[in-house]
Formats: sequence, C-alpha cells, structure tokens
Amino acid sequence: MIGCLRRGFPMRRRRYWEHALTRLSQRPAIDDCPRYGFALESSGRIVGVVLTLYSRYPGREGDEIRCNISSWSVDKAFRPYA
Repeated sequence: MIGCLRRGFPMRRRRYWEHALTRLSQRPAIDDCPRYGFALESSGRIVGVVLTLYSRYPGREGDEIRCNISSWSVDKAFRPYA
C-alpha cells in the first residue's frame, strides 16, 4: 500500500505514509466501514489506493456516518478501473 501511495505522491517520504497509516489504525472503528480505505490489486500487487476516514456524528434522527476521502492514488495503467 505504501509503495503505491509513494508512486502517486513522490514528494512524500515512506515515513510520512507509515505515520499516516499508524494514525488511521488508532482511530475508532466504525461498524461496517473499511478501517483504512480501499485497494485495487492486480496479480498480487497493489496498484491503487484510496484512504478513507469514517466518523460518527450526532444527527437529528440519530448518529450519522460521514466519510472523508484522502490520498487517492492509482498507477497510470490502471486508472480506467479507478
């Protein structure tokens, strides 16, 4: 996953992504929502990643779940599938 993110964001060092994924792992899990986001895989290799941050907020009719999309990166050859 970090390799794909680095290909998409070459100005970010590996340590940046390690820290980001550690922070995501420390966020409270939201039932039925992905913990880190989504990955696109081809032949056992991650070729696309989108990180997602789900949060629960109080709403008028109960809790609402919101998603913030972050750090979307897909290798050029696989962008038609993204």
